[in-house]
Amino acid sequence: MSELEKVKFPLWCWDIVVEQRCSDADSIKKKAELRFITKLSQDHGWVFDWNILFDYDYEAIVITDKFQQIIWVNDGFKQMTGYNKSFAIGKRPRILQGEDTTQVSRTNIKSKLKLGISFTESIINYRIDQSSYNCELTIHPIKNDQEIIVAFVAFEKEIL
Repeated sequence: MSELEKVKFPLWCWDIVVEQRCSDADSIKKKAELRFITKLSQDHGWVFDWNILFDYDYEAIVITDKFQQIIWVNDGFKQMTGYNKSFAIGKRPRILQGEDTTQVSRTNIKSKLKLGISFTESIINYRIDQSSYNCELTIHPIKNDQEIIVAFVAFEKEIL
């Protein structure tokens, strides 16, 4: 083994350890969110497979009622936007939009919400400090046991 290979090997191993620890931390976070959201779902009579959390790479989760008023956000929401949970609850996600948010994005989101379908859309949002970011939203309708849409869940992440 050359001297260069000897130097690379420990760094490569450390990269694997760090990646695994990050993956473990993400899984722990998602399991905690799953427990909380499952309880919230039971309290509201929602019928939804919350294991879907494990299908997405997201930073924030936003749950709104059928009128798009925010019911709950996860801790990642504050990390991504700078807005506290207490500030966000009762507001509409429109608080994140600004001058560069296109009407096309807004219209696409509004029409798909009315159709009650799951979809993914990109939109320009704004943090509390007014810096903009490209946000990918994946939104799913949440139904009750009578198959009526009563809420929506959005999985959000910043994209470059």
